Order: sequence, then structure tokens, then C-alpha cells
Amino acid sequence: MKNGILMPREKADMYGIGSLQEYELLALLLETGSVHENVLEMASRLLREKGELPILLTHSYEEIKTFGINKAKIYRILAIGEIIRRLPLKSFNKITSLQDFYYIYRACFFGEKSERVLGVQVDKSGIVLHVDVLGLGACDNAPVSLEYLWETQFSENMFGFILCHNHPSGSEKPSASDDNVTRNVSEVLHKRHVYFIDSIIFGKKNYYSYRRENQNVINFQKGVDDQSSA
Repeated sequence: MKNGILMPREKADMYGIGSLQEYELLALLLETGSVHENVLEMASRLLREKGELPILLTHSYEEIKTFGINKAKIYRILAIGEIIRRLPLKSFNKITSLQDFYYIYRACFFGEKSERVLGVQVDKSGIVLHVDVLGLGACDNAPVSLEYLWETQFSENMFGFILCHNHPSGSEKPSASDDNVTRNVSEVLHKRHVYFIDSIIFGKKNYYSYRRENQNVINFQKGVDDQSSA
């Protein structure tokens, strides 16, 4: 306690971590202040200059560096943002609807300033079996490795495959490039006898489902070889 004020760690001990305000949570991450300001003043200044903690957590190293804090503090902030993005990749959730999928996996794209493409394998009950990062790209496109889709060993109990990526611009509307990538992935999965459940684009506030909006792009049937269909 300093000057009659509980420090964040003391307050958390007494009332729980949920009792802390954003600047106090940030102060815990920063740990110490500088010769010019204590840690609470530093945390308050950072949030005052950027507005909110979620916004601060989306910044790059170079952007945070301009706030005048040292490398160790910068990497603590960056680490939290990266943990947020990775959590859905490690938590094998059950998907029961498109809305479920959107709310669970949008964290994977938290603060991303470039496109990121994920491939999600699910079983018949909707349990996520495996998630792969299929591509990382620029602010308006990301390459997808079709070779990977040809060569990868899918999970033994996999029922279907979901392709998803983000639009850093915030718009969920598909581009011609999105149509082409989705069509190419659909063709590969069809030939590999894999059920293509959907291709989903994550915008800032909403999502686009090819299954719901544009079924002409995707072959939604499992592939069958030419001999069996002749």
C-alpha cells in the first residue's frame, strides 16, 4: 500500500483479480514504473494515449516502443496479445453453429494486421480435432498451401473441414481472390474425399459464410472417384 492506496497485487489478494480496473491489470504486467512515473501512472498514461487495453494489446513492437517503455515491458504486452490469439487453437471446442464458430475463433485474429488462414478439422459431433495455420499474408491477401492440403494426414475421426481467414480491413465481404482460394481448396478436398463444411471470412463485427451466401463456389459433397461414379 502506498499513500493509503492499495497496489494492484494487494487489491487482487483481497478482492480477487476481477476487481482490478484496466490500468491496474496493465500495471501488473508492467511490474515497475520509471524514474519519471510510478507503475500506476505509467499504466494510466498508456491507456489514456490509446484509449483501451484491447487496443493497446493489438499494437506492434514498434508502435508500443513509441510510448517510452523498455523492451521487457513491451514483450510482456505482446505476449498477452499472442496468448489471446493462440487459445482457440489449443482449446478443442464443440461447434454447433456458424455463430459458435465465429465467437470462438475470432480471437485467433485478435489485432492481426495481415491476413491469416486457418484449417479446422471437426468430427461428426462438431468437436474440433485439429487446427492448422494454412497461410500468413499481407493486409489484403494470404496464400494458401494447396500442397499441404494434398499431403497432410487428416485426423482419423475427421468428418469435415472448415476454412477460415480474417480481413484486417474489418469488412467480411469476399474478394475475387477469396472466391478463387475457396474454389481451389474445395476442389482439393473433393478429390481427397473430404467433406468441405464451409469457408468463413471474419470481419471486425460480423462474418461471411460461403455455405450460406454463395454455394456456387464450393463443392459441398464428399469427393467420389471417377470410376465409382461412372
